[in-house]
Amino acid sequence: MVSRTYKWRERWQVDLMACTATHDTRLVVYFGNVPDGAQPFGAGFVMPANLANVQAALEAKNGLHNTPIMIRRLANEAVKIWQRERDHAVNR
Repeated sequence: MVSRTYKWRERWQVDLMACTATHDTRLVVYFGNVPDGAQPFGAGFVMPANLANVQAALEAKNGLHNTPIMIRRLANEAVKIWQRERDHAVNR
């Protein structure tokens, strides 16, 4: 049986120039300075651009009880993939 997190990195697209990571659920996460009044997402200075839309889509597809767990997982993934891509770019 394949894990639900199998090949999770392939579901993300990172744009280092725009400081964004986009998941195939269409969640877009911005990295950098969080504007005043914005709530941080995950760890560090990250902010989801369209969390409400993605959250509504996840609730419709997977149920209200699963959505917070999925959002936390996406936040962790976003931070990990961003750090990985940034480190690879620095070390080239």
